[in-house]
Amino acid sequence: MQKPIKTELVKEHNAVRFFYPDNKIKEYYIKGSIVWPEKHYAGYALIGGQDLDDKSIWIFEEWSFYGVRYKLYEENIEGKIIDVHDRGLISFFDKAWEKYFCRTFYVIANQKVHKHWRLQIHREFLIDPKPYFPKVELPEEGEGVDNLIISYGRNERLKIPADMELLREIEAISDPSELEGKIKTFSETAQALQALRCLLAGFEKAPWRMPAEEDEDEI
Repeated sequence: MQKPIKTELVKEHNAVRFFYPDNKIKEYYIKGSIVWPEKHYAGYALIGGQDLDDKSIWIFEEWSFYGVRYKLYEENIEGKIIDVHDRGLISFFDKAWEKYFCRTFYVIANQKVHKHWRLQIHREFLIDPKPYFPKVELPEEGEGVDNLIISYGRNERLKIPADMELLREIEAISDPSELEGKIKTFSETAQALQALRCLLAGFEKAPWRMPAEEDEDEI
């Protein structure tokens, strides 16, 4: 997937304009989704855009995290730190706003879990502007929970870069042998897929339209 060299908010279209190196210009309706960490599994966040021309959904960013402020330190056999991995939400929200002008992230968590994370985020002064968290509903397991993913995939309306972990995890579900040799479990894979379900459900609930008053219910 070609990366834009510049983006700008287009309020009159309720969209973000992407400028590409080949002089191509596209407009997308940008939203995100978040699945909060569960037990010892990382949380997972996505940023996607609905193409205003053909209404396909493009996935632009993925991010796994363990906290609002969280870093993983990689050590060598002597115990010396050789690398630091940012696994917090501050950097993610910074990129979401600065590059994509994204403040809306769909969630499906229960009220208690979501309240815990929402309070941490709203108390963090480095996260500015503050994000919104509208709730979406998904069908129960076995009642068409993956119908959205299947439908978008069959109609080629879902675009995921080849180098994204999300794409590999979708493929791993159809072929579990792909998980062999990885430090990966189906529960961790489920976090990424749940974030994708959440994002697609959000676009279905509130597809692109010209600017109007927000009517999404934040939890």
